[in-house]
Amino acid sequence: MYRFPDNYPLIMGIINLTSDSFYSESCIDPSMKINNIDYKYADIVDVGCESSRPGSDPVSEKVELERLTQFLENNQTLPNVLSIDTYKPAVARLALKNGFNIINDIKGGGEDGEMLEIASFFNCPIIIMHMKGYPLTMQNKPYYDNIIDELLYYFENKIALAKQIGLSDEQIILDPGIGFGKRVVDNDIVINNISKLKS
Repeated sequence: MYRFPDNYPLIMGIINLTSDSFYSESCIDPSMKINNIDYKYADIVDVGCESSRPGSDPVSEKVELERLTQFLENNQTLPNVLSIDTYKPAVARLALKNGFNIINDIKGGGEDGEMLEIASFFNCPIIIMHMKGYPLTMQNKPYYDNIIDELLYYFENKIALAKQIGLSDEQIILDPGIGFGKRVVDNDIVINNISKLKS
């Protein structure tokens, strides 16, 4: 299992196999060979097959699988540490069977915990993210009475479920979801209270 070092931050590079992601320069055609991309400064390369920018429409599991399959067929040599950015179990399974090391799930392991079960089965880390709503509508006037309390409650429940399924502390990574169903003021509060989340 890939283990994150605990004494220094890491850099995650992003590759989106989409045409409509938030940062257009991260977008490539799934058939492109990534050995033409300079990712040597990235400790982890995160690959996504569906845009999750504000206002984006979801794509089907079939489309995501097709994009990932085409990417894998055209890239036999991959970076050492890869994460798959998906909330669809079938996409995660395909990635993990083909050299990926980490699940990055914007839906926090799913309502039923199926993605947590996949992480347990493959003995890999999973990034559990908090998102209010869905990408299509998440920035339509999001509101919190107390965002830190809501995040703590959300993550406490996700961690409890993950451990019940069999994940270890080392497999659980928390992502407060900056910009995912949050106002600028909410993002500032999260960043300024990150130590509370780390506890």
